[in-house]
Amino acid sequence: MLKQLLPGLLALFLLFPLSLFADSKINVNSASAEIMASALPNIGQTRANAIVTYRTENGPFRSIEELVRVSGIGPKIMDGIRDRVKVSDEPTQAEPTQVEPTQAEPTRVETTQVEP
Repeated sequence: MLKQLLPGLLALFLLFPLSLFADSKINVNSASAEIMASALPNIGQTRANAIVTYRTENGPFRSIEELVRVSGIGPKIMDGIRDRVKVSDEPTQAEPTQVEPTQAEPTRVETTQVEP
């Protein structure tokens, strides 16, 4: 039975990392060089290392366009990755609105004793 499940489990394991990046953007301020190198087109290990070095030396990126300051990343590379990267954790759902509690009058409950 294990021999029958093994190919399916192996395929699931191999496809999982690809599905992880399929619908989400890569945060260049927190992603490792390995993740950027494998998930972004035309960003190999050398460019990914340069991104990490730049953010270590200069602080976090404030905009996606700041990536062109990294050695090896020009307008053509930016065109290929612009829609796949982000510089902050963008919420996927609307943040809940904080509601201030109101000070209501305490409710008075009157009780009546019933005689048996």
